Amino acid sequence: MPYIPEPQKQAQIKKWSPYWSDLLLKNGVPASKLNLVLSQIILESNYFTSDPYKLDNNPAGITWNYKYKKRPGASVGRPRPGSEGGNYVKFDSYDSAAKDYVRIINMDLGYGKPIDSANYVKYADKIGRAHV
Repeated sequence: MPYIPEPQKQAQIKKWSPYWSDLLLKNGVPASKLNLVLSQIILESNYFTSDPYKLDNNPAGITWNYKYKKRPGASVGRPRPGSEGGNYVKFDSYDSAAKDYVRIINMDLGYGKPIDSANYVKYADKIGRAHV
């Protein structure tokens, strides 16, 4: 990911964090987990500047798979980097992306409860295993 100077990072956080906080809360992220979820979006989107974020409305770098054919508001997006393969999901709006992201983090390995982990490493591992 391209380097972003600290002042630009802070400006992007100031610009986009209130929007995403409202959107995530509206879509069911508990207030107690909001900072963790928002932090992951900031990281995944390189402070809201990545091409998947800007061009595909994809703040979390979600990868396309055939199951997205049935999901409203989702289509095949830009190719992922060659070393990763596949494509990103292109969402028709940030709202559609937020709904799908919340769906993923609420899967908790198929039990339908929010993912609860002791630390960010365990959380990331659970998201990776739950991402379908």
